Amino acid sequence: MTANSASERMAAGDVMVKSPDDRASLAKPPELAEYLGKTVQGLAVWRMNGVGPKFIKFENGSIRYRWSDVDAWLAAQEVGGAA
Repeated sequence: MTANSASERMAAGDVMVKSPDDRASLAKPPELAEYLGKTVQGLAVWRMNGVGPKFIKFENGSIRYRWSDVDAWLAAQEVGGAA
């Protein structure tokens, strides 16, 4: 995706925000790593240690993430602040 894509918007802190239509697809590890500011290897370590968002592992070994699972995991990471 390019920075000029209508489906990408930059929010405060240069965090990429995707529209719900774009997020219907499954994320590949490089895409999620970029979104979270992590490395692909960092995501692999999370998977091995049982932390991070839920993921799908296909028979061929490829890994994908549902954006809804990523959102749920991020929400669970919130701490502090007003309710």
